[in-house]
Amino acid sequence: MFKPLKDITVLDLTQVLAGPFGSYQLSFLGAKIIKIENPDEGDWARKGGDDKELSDNLMGTSFLVQNSNKRSIRLDLKNNTGKSIFKRLAIKADVIIENMTPGKFAKLGFSFDNLKKLNPKIILCSISAYGQNGDLGVRPAYDHVIQAASGIMSTTGTNITGPLKVGAPYIDYATGLNAAFAITAAISNLQKDETAQWLDVSMYDTSLMLMSSLVSTSINSDVILKPKGNEAWSGSPSSGCFEASCGNLLSIAANTESQFNMLCKTIFEKKENYTEKWMDIN
Repeated sequence: MFKPLKDITVLDLTQVLAGPFGSYQLSFLGAKIIKIENPDEGDWARKGGDDKELSDNLMGTSFLVQNSNKRSIRLDLKNNTGKSIFKRLAIKADVIIENMTPGKFAKLGFSFDNLKKLNPKIILCSISAYGQNGDLGVRPAYDHVIQAASGIMSTTGTNITGPLKVGAPYIDYATGLNAAFAITAAISNLQKDETAQWLDVSMYDTSLMLMSSLVSTSINSDVILKPKGNEAWSGSPSSGCFEASCGNLLSIAANTESQFNMLCKTIFEKKENYTEKWMDIN
């Protein structure tokens, strides 16, 4: 199997979703993931999910889905014993991932400067809401808060419903993928430059990346973006969600003239050219 990271060891101090999902992706590439949890509380996701029995046993569905294929250890990084064990692990590790509020990991004694003294080639990936620096850096946040702060919610829903968040916590997932991407790039860079690296991955940056075309529109034009509901962003009237006679919604994407022609020929079972109709509706 394709395991390019089979010789890489990752210490994963993250919890909930974005961080654990990122390290989960690295495990698919062969990395050995050691999940480190606080002995008192553990990962909050252990109690998450809709299956009460699993949650009561600290194996909630939201925990299981992104923490399989990992080893696990409980360490209290606030006491000397826990700190000592973590240092021994860090010396041999290749990557450390943490998603504490910016500055908290350093206050425990594990600033980037301290870590690279222990391990000159260590890769530290810090995941946060708004980044490690700036006025908003100290603020924690969950996925739905970033959906609101970044403006994504202002493009969903309709004029009647107002802003609506996306159902799944997709910013968390995308942030995890961004972290995994940054880490693999840093690992590759070690082949040329064997120095420690600190990666700053934020949910807010990720959310802006996910709607980069809309951000570009806002920055470079006078267009004020409005809620699109189930309309397609292409603006094509033959793309979107339409109510079928059975009451279900039918999602169609016919953005170009040729696609519109194929759609009409499929619906009406006639091989005529529908270009004039396309011109009429556009």
